[in-house]
Parts: sequence; structure tokens; C-alpha cells
Amino acid sequence: MTFQYDSEQGLRFAQVPGDYFQLLQQIPVHADTSSFSPGAERLHPSPITEPANDEDDEINGDWREHVLPDLIEEFTRQLDVVSADLKAAKRFEDRGGEEEYEFTIPNDHIERWYGALNQARLVMQERYHFPQIDTPEVVEALMNSEHFGPYLISRFYTEIQGVLLAVMTGSDD
Repeated sequence: MTFQYDSEQGLRFAQVPGDYFQLLQQIPVHADTSSFSPGAERLHPSPITEPANDEDDEINGDWREHVLPDLIEEFTRQLDVVSADLKAAKRFEDRGGEEEYEFTIPNDHIERWYGALNQARLVMQERYHFPQIDTPEVVEALMNSEHFGPYLISRFYTEIQGVLLAVMTGSDD
């Protein structure tokens, strides 16, 4: 898989193996909180997690009424942008007959991709109880659990976020 940034076109992904492309297509699924309330709480927690009085309850109520709908709408837009960009991908076969894909994330979509990947990672972290820090011991323990596959997907999303962040900040790394 290769990345090439063009300041006019956006970030081009090329030679994306079919398996990796399928993982990218799963971003909206991994970010879905419709039947997973802990994931929804992780993505949009109330500003005051332990209200101590009526004023705190009022603040949380105002937040749910005035902020949360816009936040949910933006999160939905992020996932819709990812889906639309991936639907525009071109499919190829490499020399060995394996499928590969190519697509471009337009400049005005890069931040939304970053946000969608973040949603997916946070929900997966909540769903599978990934550790906050990746030490060799933690990774070894994950390797011996049913959560290792989802963990690797989350790490893949993190690496894509790193590429997007480098583009957004103008970094050459």
C-alpha cells in the first residue's frame, strides 16, 4: 500500500490490498454505537459525569439538547464521507491476480476521515477493553486472546490516522 499526497487532489492511496480495503470499508461498522451504549458514552460523554446537584443536571441536560445532536450529526457525516470515498475506489488486479484498490481522499475530506477512524478506534477500544498502553507484555497477552484480531484492526486504523495527521500538519515523517 502506498500513499501520495498532492496539494490539489488530496491523499492518494494506491496498491491497497483487498483485505486492507475491506478493513477500511468496515470503519462505519466498527464505529457503530447504535446497539452498544458504552461506545456511545465513550464517543460523547456528558460534560459532568457525576452530577452533584441540580445545576450539574441542568448543564448535562443543556448539553444533551444543544450540543449532542450536532456532535452526532458530525460523526454521521464523517462516516458518510468515508463510505462515499471508498465507493469511488477503483479495483485492479496485481500481477499475481490479487485484487488491489486505489482511491483518493480529497483535501476537504481528510479531517473527516481522521475523525471516522478515531470513532472506530474508540468504540473498538471500549468494546474489546484494549489496554491504554501497548507494552510487549500487553501485546503478548492480546496475541493469546480472541481480541487480537480487533486489536490489529485498531492498530491499522491508528497507522492510517498517522498518515492523515502528517498530511494535515504538513509533516514529512
